Amino acid sequence: TAGTAALPIVFTSFHDDDCGVAGGCGDTNATTTAPAMGDWLGVVIASNAASATFTHTIIRYGGATGANGSFGANLRIQNNSASVSNATLEYSRLYGIRMDNAGTGVSVANSILRNNNRNVPGQSTGAGAYLAASSPAISNNQFTNNVTGMIMNQASAPTLTNNTFTSNTGNAIESIASFPTSSGSTASGNGGNGMTVQLSVSQNYTLPTDLTTVMSGENTISAGATLTVPAGAIVKSSANTKLTTNGTLTAQGTAASPVVFTSLKDDTHGGDTNGDGSATSPAPGDWKNIIFAQNLATSTLTYATIRYGGASTLGFNNGDNGVLRLTGASISFANSILEYNAYAGMRMEHSTSTVIADSFIRHQRVSANNATDYGLLLFSNSVPSITNTRFTDNEQNILNTNTPAYTDGGGNVFDL
Repeated sequence: TAGTAALPIVFTSFHDDDCGVAGGCGDTNATTTAPAMGDWLGVVIASNAASATFTHTIIRYGGATGANGSFGANLRIQNNSASVSNATLEYSRLYGIRMDNAGTGVSVANSILRNNNRNVPGQSTGAGAYLAASSPAISNNQFTNNVTGMIMNQASAPTLTNNTFTSNTGNAIESIASFPTSSGSTASGNGGNGMTVQLSVSQNYTLPTDLTTVMSGENTISAGATLTVPAGAIVKSSANTKLTTNGTLTAQGTAASPVVFTSLKDDTHGGDTNGDGSATSPAPGDWKNIIFAQNLATSTLTYATIRYGGASTLGFNNGDNGVLRLTGASISFANSILEYNAYAGMRMEHSTSTVIADSFIRHQRVSANNATDYGLLLFSNSVPSITNTRFTDNEQNILNTNTPAYTDGGGNVFDL
C-alpha cells in the first residue's frame, strides 16, 4: 500500500467515522456505534509472501484474537521482506505490530505506534510492537501511550535506532532472552524508563548504552559466551535479581565513562528509571549479586561501580551473600568501586587468582541486617592479590579463613 501524507491509506473498523484523517471519513455504517479496539482481526503478511510495503498507511482498531491465538495485532509480519514507513498503528486490542520470524529484510521507520491495548478491560499485556524470533530494523519511530512500548523474546535481535518511548503505562522496552542493539533511543514518562531484560546470554553480546538496562529475575551467561558491558553503560536491578556467569563478563568502563551496576531505585545514575520521582531511595541489598561460578575464563571489571546489592535470603552464614560472589572462579577487578552493599562487597570461595587493583571498597555497613558487613569475605583457600586499594567505612574490611589472607602488592590503605 502506498499512500501520501495528504491521502493516506486507511484500514480500520466499520464503525470508525474518523479514520485518523482530517475531516474524518464519513458514517459508513449509518449508526452511532463507536469503534473499539479489536473490532476486526488485522492485516497479516504471511511467511510465504514475496514482499509488502506500507507507506503513509493508517491501521486502527484491529487486534482481535483469532483461533489458536492468531492475529492479535493491527499488522502482523511473518516474512523477510516488508517495509513500513510513515505509518500510524493505533488502537489495537493487543499489539500495534507483531513480527514472527521476521528477518533483517523487515523495517519499520518514521512511524507512530500509539494507544495500543490502552485501558482495555481485563488485559494487562500488549505493546506498540511485539517481536518473536525477529531481527528487523526499527528506526525513528514514536512509541507512545501503549501498555508497553516494545516487547521482544525468542532470541530476537532487532536493530533499534533513534526511537522515542513516551507515556507508556509499563516499560519502554521489555527484552526476554533476546539480543537487541540500540543507539540514539530515548525513554521518558513511562512506567519504566529503560530496557528491562531477562538475560540468557548464549552468544557473545554487548549491552546498549543509550537506554539504561534494567535486569530482572534470574539472568545467565552461558559457558563459552561473553557479555560485554561497554563504557557508559548503566545496569540497574530490581529486587531478587542476580546474574550468574558461567562464561565471561567483561565490564569495560573508562575513567570518564564508568560502567555502573546499581539499584533500580538509584536516580543518581541514569535518572529516574523506575518512573516514581523521588518516592523511593536506594539501599544496601536492593538486589542480589553477580555470581562467577566455576568458569574457566577470567572475567574483568575495569572502571566499574557496583552498589546497593548483596541481598541474601539466608543471612550471613551461607554462600548466598556478597554483591560479587566468586565460587571456583577468579576475576580481575581494577580501577573500580564496591560500595553500599549488604553483607559483603566480594565473597570468594576457591578463588585462587583474583586480582584487585587501584580500587575502592567502602561503605559496606548496614545496621538493619544484624550482621557484620565486610569489604571482602575470603573462604576455602581464596588468596587474592590486592594492590593500591583503599578500604573505607566497612564494618570489617576483610574476614578470612586463610593464611595469608591475601597477597599484598603494596599501596593498600585500611581506614577505620
